[in-house]
Amino acid sequence: MSPTVFSWVVRPSLVLALSLFAGCSPGAPACEGGSCDAADAAPASRCYLAALPACEGGNDRYSDEACLSLDDRETRVPAVRDATRAPIVLSPTQNEALPAATAPTFRWSVVLASRLRDRAAPQIAWLSTAPRPARAMTFTEELSRWLTLIPEAQAHCAPFSGVGYGVDFISAGRVLLRVEQSRTEYTPTSAAWAQLRAATGPIEMRITAARFRNNEVTEGPYESVERRTFTIVP
Repeated sequence: MSPTVFSWVVRPSLVLALSLFAGCSPGAPACEGGSCDAADAAPASRCYLAALPACEGGNDRYSDEACLSLDDRETRVPAVRDATRAPIVLSPTQNEALPAATAPTFRWSVVLASRLRDRAAPQIAWLSTAPRPARAMTFTEELSRWLTLIPEAQAHCAPFSGVGYGVDFISAGRVLLRVEQSRTEYTPTSAAWAQLRAATGPIEMRITAARFRNNEVTEGPYESVERRTFTIVP
């Protein structure tokens, strides 16, 4: 079996920008005195650690660009808690004890999409699909976005349009795992399940939903009023 080869994409137009930030971490702001330390560095996007689908060739077209758009939106505008627009968790049930031996499949409903079918668009303003003006990214944000190594397969996916979901698994106030995709079910890989099994107490499952058009968030994100809590037992 031949070894797997990964290629990475860096915009050639940023070569000059790199020279301006020599000695600083990617995406760091211009630092006083000409040097950077940990306190100066801008936080990395959650997308670089999130579990994302293989949008090329897979059955989920949610892309890394859509993830960056949702990450930017949630950073600027916290998700609105609205039970009529947010997903509803179907599995697991509230306070369910999940056996650690096998990774379960987490499922939720498509509330945002179903309401598009059930109601006429003129009756509710939030159903508008016209994209809202996005905040222009700063130079350092653009630099961080393109200097962070992204697998080439993820960097060339078709623009995503539709409903996407952000799923956070939280324990003791810390996000153990973040998943972003357009499907309404998720089965953790063995590595992801190990991350959740490492929790020493209850785990909260938080899901947000947003509508996208060509990778840009046009509506949302919306979050359920009540989060789903579960535990993992031996």
